[in-house]
Amino acid sequence: MPNIKQPWTSTVTVENLLNHTSGIVDLEKPAIFPAGTQFKYSDLNYILLAQILERVTNKTYETVVTELFKKNYMKDSFFPNASNQNEVVNGRQFFKDNTTKEIKGVIVPKERIPAAGLVSTVEDLALWNNLLHNGKLLNLVTYGRMTSYTITNQHSVFGDKEIGYGYGIRVNDEAKIKEFGHTGIVPDQGFTSVNLYYPKTKTSVIVLENQTFENFDIAYYFETEIRKIVLNSGLLD
Repeated sequence: MPNIKQPWTSTVTVENLLNHTSGIVDLEKPAIFPAGTQFKYSDLNYILLAQILERVTNKTYETVVTELFKKNYMKDSFFPNASNQNEVVNGRQFFKDNTTKEIKGVIVPKERIPAAGLVSTVEDLALWNNLLHNGKLLNLVTYGRMTSYTITNQHSVFGDKEIGYGYGIRVNDEAKIKEFGHTGIVPDQGFTSVNLYYPKTKTSVIVLENQTFENFDIAYYFETEIRKIVLNSGLLD
């Protein structure tokens, strides 16, 4: 990335961007820790990955993901733009003062979409999970690296304990039932989500919610409760 004039460009790797161990929080500032030593989730990591992808493929990120969705018959997944944004459900924000705001159209900036703006459905994400976790998208070695980890981090949806973080995926491999997954929240767009996959039974649990809460204590309430119901149901044993 020759346009970025920061010392971390010589130490941060693609892997550090994939697993959020880059330490990058601002393109104009030094990293907050040496690459690979800590975990810090940042949309900037995936914004930079998209720029690298564009340079390597000589295609726009929008073109690359559009081709990927088409190849894998994900007919309701897309990169939002002026021609298709009317197909996106309106989001809604709920504020601490009990007021609410409806968000119409796509307001996520185009450059941020690789980190927090692609559009999909429950059906398409279930298809994606089956392809990803059953050898249809990545070879065995690459998939193994994606689902391995050197860093751990805690997230409220997955409980109080820290779990592994691979390449854009949380790896909960010390629980009774092995679990892969990730959460997503875009407050300014009004969307919250979680995508979970249980390899033993090849089961997906996906929640897409067109509302967000300024009170972050309840931000993932429905996702957390649905996960608990499924885990306690016996369906995954």
